[in-house]
Amino acid sequence: MRILYFIPRYYPAIGGAGIWARELLMRVARKHNVAVVTQWREDTHNYLEATTTLAPPTPYDDTDSGIPVHVIAPRPPYRQWLGALSRVYARCRSTRPLFYALYRQALLPQVAACLVGCDLIHAIHIGLVYSTEIALAAARAKDLPFVFTPFPHQGGWEGRRFRRLYSSSDALIAMTHTEKEWLANRGADPERVYVCGGGPMLAETGSGVRFRERFDLTGPIVLFVGQRLKHKGYSELIAAMPTVWTQHPDARLVFIGPMTPEAQPIFAEAIRDSRVIDLGTVDIQTKTDALDACTMLCVPSTQESLGLVYIEAWAHNKPVIAGDTDVTREVIDVGEDGLLVPQTSSDVARAILQLLNCPHRAAQMGQRGRSKLEHKYSWGRLSERMIDIYSTAISANSHRSP
Repeated sequence: MRILYFIPRYYPAIGGAGIWARELLMRVARKHNVAVVTQWREDTHNYLEATTTLAPPTPYDDTDSGIPVHVIAPRPPYRQWLGALSRVYARCRSTRPLFYALYRQALLPQVAACLVGCDLIHAIHIGLVYSTEIALAAARAKDLPFVFTPFPHQGGWEGRRFRRLYSSSDALIAMTHTEKEWLANRGADPERVYVCGGGPMLAETGSGVRFRERFDLTGPIVLFVGQRLKHKGYSELIAAMPTVWTQHPDARLVFIGPMTPEAQPIFAEAIRDSRVIDLGTVDIQTKTDALDACTMLCVPSTQESLGLVYIEAWAHNKPVIAGDTDVTREVIDVGEDGLLVPQTSSDVARAILQLLNCPHRAAQMGQRGRSKLEHKYSWGRLSERMIDIYSTAISANSHRSP
């Protein structure tokens, strides 16, 4: 098979969906021909700017994997027109139809050109419905199957245009059975929705000793890994620590992940306590070392498609604390491999203390999590399942074609 992945933001940019995609396609590339189309590779969350004025339309290779990456972007005069429209996009809704029309004219031919010789396109959504719509249009123009991973983060991505994408996909990839049901309730054909989650996105080995020595850390470590978004529960975690410190004053709270403007004032205050360590964005090896060093992972998020970071903690035999949602209830067995909590500081503190005060039980949870990972979330199993999904979509499409 020849597979084209359409991913608006791709490596070396940091982001869970993009890293998930890269882990998947590197394994698929061992048996099939793979290429990527992307729109930017910088660490920016200004999607409008990134897709209109930043990304240079030049190809490059993912140096670690050797996979060819085609960078597409509007060329003049579309570049200037879309750049101007992007600056009024948020406050002037009447300009949006023109923006979408010009965007499609600028990029559809570029995506279609990349599809020459391909058997299938797999679009992986990262916040840009209008980009995914172009991927679908290109697939239809070439009479190719369209596979879509929306990462809807239950509670979002459910407007009219998303529903059209859900119902039009030849195969729709859900991270969990909970997400599959959610998508089916929003127009997707249940027969075309396939559950295929993800595995750990880590370096091959990690050293907790190295991490502790590098950052001069002793005592228990409560680790948060993720973007500083409100739904992730970082502020509740910070607020929980004074209660934790009444019993474990030597506990450290370590944050890894990109900062957001909304979080900056909270962290400026939090790091006045030397027991709160903010490492910001780190490389994959440092993240792996941190997970090996921590006592537990605590990310009390209320919106996850799967929660890969919990699986990553299990790779290092660590217990996890997550927000109590439909998705996390499917992934985490409460009391067996982790704890689920309402997103309040008191509940988060109670869960942290439960693990710190019962280290033997915490260790058992981490070990059970590791066992679950090996049986359910290994990349070998998941990539083989995805290849089967591709084959099914291609076969179904060939039977529909005249």
